Amino acid sequence: NEPGETYPFPVTNKTVREAAEAYTAPKNIKAVDLFMLLNDDDEDNDPFIVSVRKPEDYAKGHIPGAVNIPFGDIAKRGTINALPRDRQIVVYCYTGHSGSQATAMLGTLGFNVLNLLHGMSSWTKDTEVAPNRFTPESRQDYEFETDPNEPAETYPFPVTDKTVREAAEAYAKPKNIKAADLFMLLNDNDESNDPFIVSVRKPEDYAKGHIPGAVNIGFNALAQGENLSKIPSDRPVVVYCYTGHTGSQATALLNLLGYDATNLLFGMCSWTQDTEVAPKCFNNETQSMDYEFELTPNVFVPVEEPGMEPAGFDAIYDAVAQYLNSGSTWNIKAEDLFLLLNDDSTDNDPFIISVRKPEDYAKGHIPGAVNIPFGDIARQGTLNALPRDRQIVVYCYTGQSGSQATAILNTLGFNAINLLHGMSSWTKDTEVAPNRFTPESRQNYEFETDPNEPAETYPYPITDKTLKQAAQAYASPRNIKAADLFMLLNDNDESNDPFIVSVRKPEDYAKGHVPGAVNISCATWTTKENLAKIPPDRPVVAYCYTGHSGSQATALLNLMGYDASNLLFGMCSWTQDAKVAPLCFDNDTQCMDYDYELTPHEFVPIEETVSAPTEEPQPPPDLQALLEGNTCVACHSNEALLQQTADPVVEEPEPEEASGEG
Repeated sequence: NEPGETYPFPVTNKTVREAAEAYTAPKNIKAVDLFMLLNDDDEDNDPFIVSVRKPEDYAKGHIPGAVNIPFGDIAKRGTINALPRDRQIVVYCYTGHSGSQATAMLGTLGFNVLNLLHGMSSWTKDTEVAPNRFTPESRQDYEFETDPNEPAETYPFPVTDKTVREAAEAYAKPKNIKAADLFMLLNDNDESNDPFIVSVRKPEDYAKGHIPGAVNIGFNALAQGENLSKIPSDRPVVVYCYTGHTGSQATALLNLLGYDATNLLFGMCSWTQDTEVAPKCFNNETQSMDYEFELTPNVFVPVEEPGMEPAGFDAIYDAVAQYLNSGSTWNIKAEDLFLLLNDDSTDNDPFIISVRKPEDYAKGHIPGAVNIPFGDIARQGTLNALPRDRQIVVYCYTGQSGSQATAILNTLGFNAINLLHGMSSWTKDTEVAPNRFTPESRQNYEFETDPNEPAETYPYPITDKTLKQAAQAYASPRNIKAADLFMLLNDNDESNDPFIVSVRKPEDYAKGHVPGAVNISCATWTTKENLAKIPPDRPVVAYCYTGHSGSQATALLNLMGYDASNLLFGMCSWTQDAKVAPLCFDNDTQCMDYDYELTPHEFVPIEETVSAPTEEPQPPPDLQALLEGNTCVACHSNEALLQQTADPVVEEPEPEEASGEG
């Protein structure tokens, strides 16, 4: 079934906290009630049904009329735009857990949504269509306790700058834990990994028995500030209820708020076989219906907004290819940057960004540089505030992270360049620029000279991200040390061997390369023919000479959906052979001794603001009726209306000179 129209996004100017606080009760519907709605000969009350199951499971059978929107897509902008906001939505999954978490997300986004209790397990007895259902054999028989637990302290709320929609979009998959895994965490003699456990059951049921250590916070008051302060924001949280449905919705709300929360699969029913402590467990005999399902798919078409950035591999590839084919210079030397800053012309001064940690920026930074940690470089507020009409210079410690940030910014349309060798090339002060490349950093591993050709070609990665979303998901630089790569290649376990790509020139690859590496040079690897040589389902390590070009290649591969890392310091870290690995950083000749400063420079992200629509002010009803007659006399001859609509009299001082035109 195709949606007959498109719908505006639900209007909400709530913060995540306000949206969570407004969600005061779990929202579920039983299979029998859904069946009645669909079969009462009244189409007006038919809900819009969403299966969040995997496409292959949706294909085996789904509730009649249901569309398939996998969990990871449920909060994407195109999905949200296409879902109806003036119609009841019913979400279902396998057993009710993932559906509950999706329901909570949509509920906070302003939709009228219910979760199908026990999911597809309650709709059909067919175990091919609805596997993984709860059974008596699923139940453990772990100990519980009856003495109440009170939090030992109060905690600050999580720090998050996400909107409700951004938080929902970041919630890429349902979060559940099995009872056996929770039991292991609590009983492995390692308190450091013990989660904080919250029971959202009623106080009287909590008193009958609860998981050891669990505190009790009822669902309807969970998001109130007083109760949230009982939950640590820097520790994993496990939430549980009776059967996993309420716990799942609570889990979703906590994750939206910035907590690291997981739901106990099947709730207290999975922890104990005691029916007084855990009643209401799913019963296959009485709660699993035998309703019909259908196999024919119903089409759901996301509605992208006009001018919205295109998504998918091809869209990102086009941006990557455009950058690499532009002929842009990737790096700038410290002496060239110094000359730009000290040539008595401010017109050519670049905008300088340090992507180092704030504490290292504080020890000393290039004059004029602002600090934007790597994880913030692609955030919308950052992108809004960066100049698009001015050269940007990015620097880090040794040039590796800076190169990856530079590649990201350039694909996003900025004019960015990386400082070669980073802060190590700007100052000899090892307090300000530690972790620099030294001769002692070099290993002396074997290399090979025979070329390697990929044994097969591969499909391109499947991604539905936009370029900006891919950049925002790139939260930290991806590097691997030579010693760690060597261990992977020599641990007698081929299953963890990465696919290795040398982006060096063919003539340098021929002199020697990391064993097993294929050669796709920077000048040619942007062709789709060469990308087809790289497997999308296997870790990739890219390397160059010193780590700079490898870093850029790594960033661009990750943006396109590959799982890539850069070999730190490139071939210089793999071998001491100067013929195979020339051009390595030289502290004596390439490390300048320029001044740095300690005074920070403020960088203020520019967040986008969306104002809630306001209603157009309307005249009083009587006046409206007269206005529709389009006559001045009608109003001016109605003394009552004149009194009703007159502005209050405000005494104003008489001007010293009147114009006489009053």
